[in-house]
Amino acid sequence: MPAWPTLSPFGNPAIPPHSMTMTTSTPFGQANLTLFGPSREDGAPLWMSGTFPPIPYGIAVPIQLNPLLIVNPNDPNCPPLQWDVSRRPDTAVQFTGRELYVKPDLDQEAVAQDVHRIVIQSGAPSLASWMQRWGPIEVTSAGKITAYDVLEAVYQYLQIPLTPREYKKAIKLDPENARRFHEAAYWRIATSSQIASVEQAQGLKRVDVLGDYKYFRGFRPVWHEGLWAVIMELGARGVLNHPMVY
Repeated sequence: MPAWPTLSPFGNPAIPPHSMTMTTSTPFGQANLTLFGPSREDGAPLWMSGTFPPIPYGIAVPIQLNPLLIVNPNDPNCPPLQWDVSRRPDTAVQFTGRELYVKPDLDQEAVAQDVHRIVIQSGAPSLASWMQRWGPIEVTSAGKITAYDVLEAVYQYLQIPLTPREYKKAIKLDPENARRFHEAAYWRIATSSQIASVEQAQGLKRVDVLGDYKYFRGFRPVWHEGLWAVIMELGARGVLNHPMVY
């Protein structure tokens, strides 16, 4: 791996190597049904928490995510859970409707229904194309699947080293990918709590294809190829209304 460059931390995602076709939070069961939304007092409609797009309160839904994990229906750029997916899940913070940062309770169940397998796809076009090669993220458990389980599966999936073949194909497609990869890796290591020399020795990782688009913006459930899947939305640091807290 070449020496780390001194480059801007706001990098673009790498083009895929193939053509592009504190305080604890409220428990899930007691969560405010109008998270970031209108209150009962003002007479506005209530929405089922954990659904995106929002579904009016009282309508049965086949899959309902923990409100911690959803895309904020009022402001997609301000997710309830703010997390850099290049870092471990325990670095995530929750931004509440009272505009407070609190420690999220990641031991809550991820899905209201009795679910033992979650398939995660990407809503970010660049990562979605890479995942056509890598396959989806899958979370399985004989018992309940917690919010932590889901975030940990995402983290571990993106920590897998980028193979030499993937790197070479990406560079062949666009020589600028070399700069994108190393810029992302440089800033990942420079801001990591891990020992820099150890991190650098591990080389490039899947997360480095994201550039600066590595900030969690929530999941949304969709019907995908005969199964209920969860789509993960990501954004750049600059699109967040509030600073990340580490």
